[in-house]
Amino acid sequence: MNKKTIKYAIYSLVAMSIAASMAHAKSDFQTPPSLSRGSTMKAPDAMQALRDAEMLREDAMARGDVELLKNLFSDYYYHVESNGRVRSKTQLLMAVQRGELKFLSYKVDEVEIRLNGFVAVAVGRFTVTREVGLDKIQYTGRFMRVWERHGNRWRNTMHQSTEVKPAVSALRNSVSTQ
Repeated sequence: MNKKTIKYAIYSLVAMSIAASMAHAKSDFQTPPSLSRGSTMKAPDAMQALRDAEMLREDAMARGDVELLKNLFSDYYYHVESNGRVRSKTQLLMAVQRGELKFLSYKVDEVEIRLNGFVAVAVGRFTVTREVGLDKIQYTGRFMRVWERHGNRWRNTMHQSTEVKPAVSALRNSVSTQ
């Protein structure tokens, strides 16, 4: 295992630990009035900045805007696609630039953001239509993204998505009624 793989694995474990601890938090989660000692960004401002960053990311993915994505992603960005493929920041940006990862539409249907100081986790649902060769495929998925605050700016450090497939019983029912 090379150092880069180990580094990504560590970041993944940290992100999952944060997400797990946040999942056990009270459902009426309240952000503190100040994110940290000496911080000038208040929690409501930070939440709005994160919502804005999420919307920018959604728009950049839909348009294939490599420059905007480059600015939104941290240098050690780690991307796990819904099919399990893993890409670094550079690999993902190159795939977008070459048109290998081309979205005809990319829409976030819901997002919940949990803020914990200089780290935030966004979880939600998305629907995409992609161009894969000559085919167009559409699917819905769930995502988890980790964001880190650098000064007054949020950078996306990790993205993990999972395709939502129809339940087997729903498929059986639709097949038996046809």
